[in-house]
Amino acid sequence: PTIIVANDGEWHDEPSVAYNSDSREYMFAWAWHDNVSIGETRVRRFNENGQVLGAMEHIDSDPGIWMPQLHYNNYLKKYFLFWATTKNWSGQFLNSDGSSAATKFLVAPGYFGYSGLRFAYNPVSFTYLFVIHGNNIENAAYEMSLSGKQGSYTTLIGGGRNGNYDPAVGANENTGEWLCASSQDFTAVAARRIKSATGR
Repeated sequence: PTIIVANDGEWHDEPSVAYNSDSREYMFAWAWHDNVSIGETRVRRFNENGQVLGAMEHIDSDPGIWMPQLHYNNYLKKYFLFWATTKNWSGQFLNSDGSSAATKFLVAPGYFGYSGLRFAYNPVSFTYLFVIHGNNIENAAYEMSLSGKQGSYTTLIGGGRNGNYDPAVGANENTGEWLCASSQDFTAVAARRIKSATGR
């Protein structure tokens, strides 16, 4: 059966889902906007039978909220959620019940490009890699530890006449590597391997 997560007459879009294998439940994140000027990042949990668990959590508010993306980290036993606001990409770790496990922080300071951020977690290096389509630099990547410490930016794929778009990243769970890809001018696709700076 279809599960209605939220239906209040306002704008609901760009959902993301993650599965918690420890508690055997799902978390659902999405962007909510009213008809005036307020946006929110919201999350809600469900069990494997589709039953709602707990209350809806309101994670952040901003005039613009877009593209929330969610991941359950089996090592931390926490969810990691990030989303776009009007100026930056923000991130926050959440407890398994959806409550805040840490304060909100900037995922990609100084970078913003709608639909231009992707990430993957590598259990070998215990780090996330973010691939960013920025305002001033085409497709950079940087690594983030589980404590939220951010490494340096690495320029990925250049040479596109009109830019590189739609970045993507996948983790190699046998090594501390990722494969990053990008569309060049929408006429070709290029890729590059990135190794974890942790040396694991």
